[in-house]
Amino acid sequence: VKPGRKEYYSTDIHFKAPDKMRTTSYRDGKPFACVIFNGENGWNVNLLNKKSEKIPQGLPLSLVRIFTQMATPGVNITKIFKHVTIDITYKDGTKTYRLICDPGVDGIAPYIIYVDGRSFLTKKLETIMYAVDGREYLYSANTMSYVWIDDIRIAQTSVVYSLDQTDISTLKEFKLNVDIPDSEFV
Repeated sequence: VKPGRKEYYSTDIHFKAPDKMRTTSYRDGKPFACVIFNGENGWNVNLLNKKSEKIPQGLPLSLVRIFTQMATPGVNITKIFKHVTIDITYKDGTKTYRLICDPGVDGIAPYIIYVDGRSFLTKKLETIMYAVDGREYLYSANTMSYVWIDDIRIAQTSVVYSLDQTDISTLKEFKLNVDIPDSEFV
């Protein structure tokens, strides 16, 4: 990227109950990568060279499975994580619940979810992410605003901190009950 030029990334997520998800990533409007999970198997797809690789069983597939489960509408975190510990903090008269969610899988760090004590909406999610080259880094997604869509309240704007960079994520479109063929997840 030339100095001073910003790249714009977008992500298109297709979810089909109960456990299928396809995440396509775009850079400046052009698709470059896709992760597909069909409930049992997963694939990383390089859309630039049109090659795919099956995500190996074990830790890599467990990470994709947890991500898919967390993106599931109406998720019950006790069905995703082996242990969930809750504590409460008070700061300037504001109550926040902190959920420490341990997947119980060796090599996967807990997910820490901060929930507003009045609205019960997620304020922040923190965890350790794992780069392909083996590096680990802190990931923090801070929800700045929510929007109502068809009786569902969903995060509209989030600020994400990871790998020494800050990204602003904004929801552009959300559709419910879209008919998605199973072939999208192969």
